[in-house]
This record gives sequence, structure tokens and C-alpha cells, in this order.
Amino acid sequence: MTDESQKRNIVVNNRNLCSLIRRLQHQDGLSQKQLADRLDVSPSIVSLVINGKRPASRKMVRALIKAYPDYAEEIASAWQADIFEEKQNDNHE
Repeated sequence: MTDESQKRNIVVNNRNLCSLIRRLQHQDGLSQKQLADRLDVSPSIVSLVINGKRPASRKMVRALIKAYPDYAEEIASAWQADIFEEKQNDNHE
């Protein structure tokens, strides 16, 4: 298995954006501050999103796709899945 296919296997079938961000962060060996700097967002926002306490903003999703273009499809799919789940939860309340 090539390095590139190993990287892609990390996130395949992962629809949860906070887990996906955590995996990408770990893959690159970044602290939350380093990831925040890469995405041009505050470290507190990264922490809130990774811990599932706040949904990722469009700005953050665009920054993730720019920082990780090889994972653009997975990032977008995970974000859409999170939005769908949030709407489903809102409809059941």
C-alpha cells in the first residue's frame, strides 16, 4: 500500500467532521494551535469543533478543504452529514 493510499484510508467512510478533523490533525502531527494557525481560525474554535460542541462554519470547512485538498470530498461529505443530522435532531425536538 502506498503512502497516499494509506493516508486516504484514514478517512474513508468517516462522515463525522469532528473525527475527521482530529484524524487529519493527528496524521500531520499538529497541535490544535498549529491546526488553528493553518486554518486561520482561533484555537478555541478548533477545540470546540473537534469536541463536537460547535458545528464547523463554512469558513472553517473552506479552510480545511484548502489545507487538505486531497480530502476535499470527505470533508464536504462529513460536513453535509453533520448538517443533515443536526436538522434531523431539530425536527425530532
